[in-house]
Amino acid sequence: MYKKLFASGHWADILAFVFASIGGFLLVASTQATTFSTSDEAESGTVEGNAAIVTAGDASDGKAVGFGALVCGSLPVGADNAQIGFNFFVSRGFTTEQSAGIIGNFMQESHMDPRAVQSGGPGRGIAQWSLNDRWANLQDWAGSRDIWDLQTQLDFVIYELQTTEKATVPAVVATDTPEDAAYAFQIKYERAGTPNDDARTKYANEAFDEYAATAPPIGCAGDITKNP
Repeated sequence: MYKKLFASGHWADILAFVFASIGGFLLVASTQATTFSTSDEAESGTVEGNAAIVTAGDASDGKAVGFGALVCGSLPVGADNAQIGFNFFVSRGFTTEQSAGIIGNFMQESHMDPRAVQSGGPGRGIAQWSLNDRWANLQDWAGSRDIWDLQTQLDFVIYELQTTEKATVPAVVATDTPEDAAYAFQIKYERAGTPNDDARTKYANEAFDEYAATAPPIGCAGDITKNP
């Protein structure tokens, strides 16, 4: 089109075309600026709207690519640990129903408190991993990371789901309600001595009702559900 304009000498039309092109470019750039964060922004903690918690490691590894309210590779925000965990599992590829089922389990186990210690028992952390068993595995896996930190424990859940507890993934992915997801996760991952499935279902439904509408994109940070 621009060749025809130059050939015809219609300078008014040419200028209009140029300005329209520039305007379109600026519009696209502006849209991207509100959606995506740069590594510099991520590393300095100035992601627009403080939409996510980003570490320098995430930025330097090139993982700080923002989709809506979530920066992939980082811990999503939330009003409390339950919502943070819910958004975390959605971002890793579980549906909102399945993520609610997972959170229902952790609420029953620990009320999503990474510092929870079972009174008189071996349970530790959000999943109440057993001392001298899976809790010891967490300690070995974490290395220099804080084992009582929420993100450390959530990341360890993903590690287990990709390795020692990988049979959990297809069982949970096969569900389409918070109740069924809560039950599948309890059977495969928690294997609770006293399951109290009614409480897990209650917490799962509450999580879905409260958090599903504001969840981040499914699979934003790497869809582990497609690689069980």
